[in-house]
Amino acid sequence: HWHPGALPDDATLPTPFLADLVTLADPTNPWTFLNYLRSHHRLLPFHLARQLHIHRAEYQAYARWVSDHLPGLHFHHHIDSIRWNHELALFEVDHTRHDPHSDTHTHGRTHTRNIALATGTEPHIPDPLKPLVDAPAVPVIHSSDYLHHRDRLRTTPHVTVIGSGQSGAEIFLDLL
Repeated sequence: HWHPGALPDDATLPTPFLADLVTLADPTNPWTFLNYLRSHHRLLPFHLARQLHIHRAEYQAYARWVSDHLPGLHFHHHIDSIRWNHELALFEVDHTRHDPHSDTHTHGRTHTRNIALATGTEPHIPDPLKPLVDAPAVPVIHSSDYLHHRDRLRTTPHVTVIGSGQSGAEIFLDLL
């Protein structure tokens, strides 16, 4: 899932669709957003709508489509070690797969030419607000959890949105 708690219905990406996973690096790559639309028989309607920015939910569906078609992509794995194998001229990656539905752990080794390190982003709550996050009577949440709390927030008489980014603006508009 890509930002599952921050996908209001009308939320769009701040960048045009050409800044997808691959287009700017290789427009002929099969994993372009335009190819995603074509494979779902939606390329012509998208073109006729003259859209430049796509909805975040659409981007999540696109990213899922790409990940479902990449056999070398693995989730729920913990990397135990990475080392260079001089004989193979490849990296050796030892990993443990954690089954998300049980306590099963499977150990394995993968060889690869390239390593991409993506640490991701962690939601950040400023220190003065952290005590309020756990207070049940005070609904202080991070935008990444917005959709999980939207119904409750819509019933409160006052809401303050802190932040100047796109997520804050989308939450503000969604609550209106």
